[in-house]
Amino acid sequence: MENRLSGQKGVFFSQRIKGHKLLPAELPEEKFWLLAEISPIRSEKVLYALRDYLVLGYERKEVCARYDVSSSYFSIALGRISHVNRVVYSLAPYYADPGNDFFDRPY
Repeated sequence: MENRLSGQKGVFFSQRIKGHKLLPAELPEEKFWLLAEISPIRSEKVLYALRDYLVLGYERKEVCARYDVSSSYFSIALGRISHVNRVVYSLAPYYADPGNDFFDRPY
C-alpha cells in the first residue's frame, strides 16, 4: 500500500527524515526561538534548558540541573526540537524555489 505522505510503498514520512539530534551551540538564538514556536514543547524550563544547550553550548548535565529538568525528558525534548528542525529544513527548498509564487499570493 502506498503512503500518501511519502509517495513510497510502506515508508512513513517521519522515517524518511530521521537524522542527527541538534548539537550544543549549533543554533543562533533567533532560529532556536522560531523552532521553539512551532515545536510541541510548552514547558518554559525545558525551553530554557534547550536554549542554554543549543545556543549557548552549556553541557546537558548542567542545564538539566540548572532548570530542574530530568535528563530523560531533556533527551525527549531535544529529539522533538531536532525533528522540527529537520522538517523545516526539508520544507525550505519549497519556499526558496524561484518559481514559487508563495509570497505573491493574496492571503
